[in-house]
Amino acid sequence: MFLRQSAQRLASSLLQQAESCGSTASPWEAVRAISSSACAQRKLYPAAEPVRPADAPASTTERPYLVDKYLGIELMGRGQQKKLQRQEVRREFERFAGDTGSTEVQVAALTKRIADMAEHMRQHRKDFSSRRGLEAMLNQRRSLLQYLRRSKFDKYAVLISRLGLKDSYGPQDRLSSRYKPAVQTSKQQTV
Repeated sequence: MFLRQSAQRLASSLLQQAESCGSTASPWEAVRAISSSACAQRKLYPAAEPVRPADAPASTTERPYLVDKYLGIELMGRGQQKKLQRQEVRREFERFAGDTGSTEVQVAALTKRIADMAEHMRQHRKDFSSRRGLEAMLNQRRSLLQYLRRSKFDKYAVLISRLGLKDSYGPQDRLSSRYKPAVQTSKQQTV
């Protein structure tokens, strides 16, 4: 009841304002026009002066620093930020402009994705489907690095040094180092 009376009072005051301007709207149309919260906020609070940085120019019409800030990386969504980071990684490792398929670019892109997924796994330890995806990416990177080591060792060496990876993609012994002395002594006894 109280809400309806206050709405009627507001509508009648708005109707008087509208009639003074020459409008022919009904009281309920006037209430409906300001029903959004943004309109209500504009009616309740006066407009505040914008805050300007101290080093900003004094002109009131052009504010290029605001455009740069608005279009900057900090205000982008997380997906757009990751997309830009992937593009930067590709640009850094590409052989020619637009190269996305060379082994070096694929390994660098996978390394970036693996780092992002490892960060996700630190926060969400029980996300087992993401863990399987992480293992698949690790296996794919391992196979690409093994291929690169076999075919172009100089590019492989440069790539792992730039990415900060260890050289653990060469041929591995079947037995671990703790079993090697036992195997060597058994071979000497048989000879």
